[in-house]
Amino acid sequence: MSLLNQNNQIKKLEEDFQKKVKLQNEEASIKTLKDVLICNDRKRWNRFKRLLSDEDKLLSEEEKLINIIVDMTHNKDLEVQLSKFFFNLKKNHPDNYNLFFNATFNIMKKVAHELPTCNDIELLKFNDEHVDKRKESKTKKVKITRRKIFCLLIHAFFCTFDGSEKELISGGKLFSFEKIYSFIGWKGYMIEKLNCFINYFNLMAIELISKNDKFLEEKVSFKRSKLNTNFRKSSLIDGLSKKEPLGKIKFMNGKIEDYRERHSTHLDFANRYIGGGALGRGCVQEEILFLIKPECIVSGLIAPVMKSDECIILGHCIQYSTYSGYSSSFKFKDSFENFKNTLTPPILAIDALKFNDKNSYEEYKYQSLKHEFLKLYIGFISIKTKNVCTGNWGCGAFLGTLELKMLIQWIAFTQAKLNLRNRHNDIRINENNNENTLIYFGLDNNERLKKFANELNEKTFTINQLFKLIYHFGKNKNYKIKSGNNLIEFLLNNL
Repeated sequence: MSLLNQNNQIKKLEEDFQKKVKLQNEEASIKTLKDVLICNDRKRWNRFKRLLSDEDKLLSEEEKLINIIVDMTHNKDLEVQLSKFFFNLKKNHPDNYNLFFNATFNIMKKVAHELPTCNDIELLKFNDEHVDKRKESKTKKVKITRRKIFCLLIHAFFCTFDGSEKELISGGKLFSFEKIYSFIGWKGYMIEKLNCFINYFNLMAIELISKNDKFLEEKVSFKRSKLNTNFRKSSLIDGLSKKEPLGKIKFMNGKIEDYRERHSTHLDFANRYIGGGALGRGCVQEEILFLIKPECIVSGLIAPVMKSDECIILGHCIQYSTYSGYSSSFKFKDSFENFKNTLTPPILAIDALKFNDKNSYEEYKYQSLKHEFLKLYIGFISIKTKNVCTGNWGCGAFLGTLELKMLIQWIAFTQAKLNLRNRHNDIRINENNNENTLIYFGLDNNERLKKFANELNEKTFTINQLFKLIYHFGKNKNYKIKSGNNLIEFLLNNL
């Protein structure tokens, strides 16, 4: 193919990409947070407060709690499910059960009355304010105290949100525990998810009883970053460095959340509705992260769906629980030791494309490659740390090819850190780009990916050349199946 024809083809692909972005980025009707809080519906609020003050001595505290949830959800079937959960809690975690009903439940009822103080919480969305086109991105930041987050999660637990918040997050999930309750009898790990929340509520109640106002008034930050239109319209291939090799990558065993070195950000393999199924049936990387760090879940209430050029960054979200297992084998273990004084790295939420066939060439199409690169790029230029802890982003249920997703992350990380250094003379970035490290947790694939990365590093090439080769691999008819092994073979033979 001639250079002219190749450039014309890329131009056409760019036009198609922009049309797709425009469709994805159409605004939905979004309300303010004030419009979905029960305290602003006088009739429901008064009914809820009467339920909280129930002093019927013939009812146990457990029965009173179940009554509140059944009344708020209008779902009588939840009685059996909740009774089963509390029976399990009393049997397997008696200390947590006793603390919850002897102290925590009463604290939660008191804090639930503070909901009107949450009316002033802003939504994590962009307004039509003037944008400085000289900048690559724009940001919006919201800070909420731990006490207010505690209050909001109590109301999610009591199921006081009536469903109108679906409009708030552009058609997203309900901010309620109702779905978890509904599946207690069907999926055993739902009980384990609830154990994490009970542990969180107990630990927060202890802080209130201790009158630890300093801790309760600490703020959790939620930041949304968005690429400017002008940058998004530029050619991806033309924008990639023709001089820079891949930056530094380091492979490690273990879990991302267990890496607590300074100057590091943890990647959340996010759903575009941030939090995914944390309050539903989901229990993979993002959901588990939000279960052990429940303060993250509020992002799903205040943040409309992420668009194709956006990311969300969560700051100061504490880990309250430890766990074992994954997906259906997930289990709550215990409280996280010294949770108040442990370093809490920021969390970078980026959603990947979901594919329907793991053998498809769809993810190698220019539009798909550019979408994934821009998603990662806006995230990596928006963080203040020099290192990012990541792993098999966009794989698993999203059916992305492991080797391809690793390379796109590596390329985007290298380009983002290079641009921060060159364009902004950013003091956060060391002069040597190799000081910035992509720390990769490949789990069972660690050694194979490490071997591939070492073989790549023995070659001499730029990130621009690497991206072009990846794109041409997708068009290469010699490979009917676009597998990771075929990609490795193609790249090592052609670099």
